[in-house]
Amino acid sequence: MANHALTLAPRIPASVTNLNYTFLVGPGHVTARYQAGATATYSYTFQDVAATVLVDLYPFALPQWPCNRVLRCTCKPLLAN
Repeated sequence: MANHALTLAPRIPASVTNLNYTFLVGPGHVTARYQAGATATYSYTFQDVAATVLVDLYPFALPQWPCNRVLRCTCKPLLAN
């Protein structure tokens, strides 16, 4: 975790419709959930993580937030041309 920044860049295959997982970050951890649907929902809960969080959800801009415990991103999938 360089410069106290954490980049979340999930690349979840279309065949996955529901996913729950946890990963370690320094002395803490992040619990993540993904739910597919008409709008996809990504939810992250931080425990003992002190960092600025960057969220890279293709094709959207890269938003940045100070970590304050729970982060939820909802987006509509791209329509095929």
